[in-house]
Amino acid sequence: MGNVCITIDGGTTNTRCLIWDQEARVIASCKCNIGARNGAMEHGNDTLKVQLKHNLEQVLTSSGHSWRDVEYILACGMITCSSGLYELPHLSTPAGLKELSEGIQTILLPEVSPVPIHFIPGVKNHVNHLDFESIDQMDMMRGEETESMALLRLHHTGSPMLLILPGSHNKYISVDEQSRITGCMTSMSGEILSSLTQNTILAASVNCSFLDESELDRHWLLNGYKNSCELGIGRAAFLTRVLHLFCELSPQQLGSYLLGTVLALDLEALRGSKAIIFNHGFKIVIGGRGTMALALSQVLEEEYPNSEVLLDRTEYLAGMGARLIWQTMNTRKYIQKTS
Repeated sequence: MGNVCITIDGGTTNTRCLIWDQEARVIASCKCNIGARNGAMEHGNDTLKVQLKHNLEQVLTSSGHSWRDVEYILACGMITCSSGLYELPHLSTPAGLKELSEGIQTILLPEVSPVPIHFIPGVKNHVNHLDFESIDQMDMMRGEETESMALLRLHHTGSPMLLILPGSHNKYISVDEQSRITGCMTSMSGEILSSLTQNTILAASVNCSFLDESELDRHWLLNGYKNSCELGIGRAAFLTRVLHLFCELSPQQLGSYLLGTVLALDLEALRGSKAIIFNHGFKIVIGGRGTMALALSQVLEEEYPNSEVLLDRTEYLAGMGARLIWQTMNTRKYIQKTS
């Protein structure tokens, strides 16, 4: 039996491979700029297969191991979509460790790896009637479900809560008392901010660049948030330029203001969403690093003073969650075998 395992977190544009030892420590990693988008553009996954095989061999070599040392491989994320490595249908909510472990499918792809790969499915919201009236109830995720399982192991205390996973698309995930995902809501805030920052008249005001965490100005972040709530993002965002021309504000202050205008869209959606369950007083955990995560924590602390808001910067959440799902599957099989 091998003494290491590999997790593959496949995104839309990037894929990360990690090697874990028996003490659950990451001993080697490799990231490449290829993902499901390549498969969609090329109408096939041949390039993805070639690059993934190369990455797996590279990460094994860098860790001082070979294929005979690998006990198992887990894959999650966009790698399970139609333009990924192997397509898996989404599971419907509610979904926790049990449901995700039961949804694992194992496939041998010799052109990628001599070791079978265990694919973890994504999750979609359960909707009774699929029509325009129920469109806000619809949403889905691939990859965030494994990150969620890691965050829940660290933070769930038996009460409903909200998880947030920031990125180019911010993902809001509601969780029930049984530590199951009950729904998710996706926003395009990251992409909207990118467009406003780099491709509009506002670019000169913010130096056409994104803020580092150390540059975030809470005062101006909240000013932007409040203006957007009151005036709408069209007017509030343009006021970034007005502030630049009329007031002596730094690009960092203006960037913080602009970020606040965009995050107001997310919280408006959160308040009215039918896709997830969220109430005042729910514990909120934001997973990840970066300015978007920090800004979200500051806005949520202001907007929901009765909620505990935690910013968890733990690395490798997807890999951690994938391993928890795998362990749940093995435990279930052992109980079935011995009962």
